[in-house]
Amino acid sequence: MAISILPDIIITDIMMPEMDGVEMCQVIRKNKKTSHIPILMLTAKTDEYSQNIGLNAGAWDHISKPFDTIALLQKISNIIVTRHAYRKQLLEQNITLEAKVHYTPYDQEFISKAIKVVENNIDNSEFNPDSFALAVGLSRMQLHRKLKALSGQSTTSFVNSIKVKFASRMFDQGCDRIQEAMDAVGVNSHAHFNSMFKKVKGMTVAEYISSKK
Repeated sequence: MAISILPDIIITDIMMPEMDGVEMCQVIRKNKKTSHIPILMLTAKTDEYSQNIGLNAGAWDHISKPFDTIALLQKISNIIVTRHAYRKQLLEQNITLEAKVHYTPYDQEFISKAIKVVENNIDNSEFNPDSFALAVGLSRMQLHRKLKALSGQSTTSFVNSIKVKFASRMFDQGCDRIQEAMDAVGVNSHAHFNSMFKKVKGMTVAEYISSKK
């Protein structure tokens, strides 16, 4: 279910038949499709060792049983809010020590690889979600879900944001020819380029260039 649904969060008990919560957490963390999903563990054991074993397996947090429903809901809310806050750090490769605690090394490596794939195809107008997915070893839908979970962006928005950053750096360095920037990032339509630029930067290309002057 975790692989097919890719939920925002998983809440699990530690003591379960067939596969306990610790083993399940380890399996989820090792799978590149599910490694980003935060896991909250419920445990009846209150000793430090029992609580730490879940954290060491990759759980985000734990809560002792019996638990207060309001406290559980608040922990869930805190985890989701915190995940949203770290998305920008992960996307911009500004990985703080605190952020590293909440993202697996695979997640960090995945974002790095995804950015590099886009940058390597930055001027390729034929580069699309299918070729992107093939390059990172996921299906198109899996790529979309993974990027959405990690960065909060769709595949198209993720690619466009990198293209806009590349183009804006050109303008920052003195380029004032819009067509040159469009060619550099593989965009053929001026209207599309202007639209994606405004979505990321909050202003049109012409307004951005003017602001640099």
